[in-house]
Amino acid sequence: MWQTKSSKVVYQNPWIRVREDEIVDPAGQDGIYGVVEIPPGVFAVARDADGRILLIEQTHYPTGRRSWELPGGGLEPGYSHEQQALEELAEEALMTAAKLTPLGMTQTAPGVTTELNYFMLAENLSPLSSPELAAKQRSEGISQAAFFPDAEIRRMIREGRIDHGQTVTGYFLYLLSQT
Repeated sequence: MWQTKSSKVVYQNPWIRVREDEIVDPAGQDGIYGVVEIPPGVFAVARDADGRILLIEQTHYPTGRRSWELPGGGLEPGYSHEQQALEELAEEALMTAAKLTPLGMTQTAPGVTTELNYFMLAENLSPLSSPELAAKQRSEGISQAAFFPDAEIRRMIREGRIDHGQTVTGYFLYLLSQT
C-alpha cells in the first residue's frame, strides 16, 4: 500500500497543478513521487444520421502537431459530463446534440497524472451558427471539423493521421458499444 508522508505544490496554473509527494512505496521504501493534477476530461463521439463520426482538426501548442480528434476538453466545475460534452461540441465543432449516452471512462497516464477521461456518444446532431463560437474555435487552434466514415477513421489511425490518445480510446469505446 502506498503511503503519503508529505505533499507540496511545486507549480500551479489554471489548468494543471504539480505536486511532489514524499512517499513510502508498497515495499516499504521511502521515495519521492511527482504528480500532475489535471481536471477530468470529457470527449464527445458525435455520430451523424449516416453513422459518420465528427472530428476536429486541431494544432496543440505543446507538441506543435496537428491532429484529427474528438471534440473534448476539461470538465468545468459544476458541469455534468453531459453539459461539458455539449459545451465542447458547441465550442470546438459548432454542433449540438439532442441525445447523449455515456460510453465509459479511462485513466490517461495513472503513473504521473490524476486525469480521468469520460466519453459520451452524441447523436441527433444539429449545426450551430455563432460568430462567438467560431472565434473560440479559432482561438483553440481548430482549423476545421468534418465527418468521417468508419473505414476512413480506421485507416487514419493505422496511418498515424489520428494519433490523439483520447480519440483512439473514445473511438474504441464507441466500437465496443456497437457490438
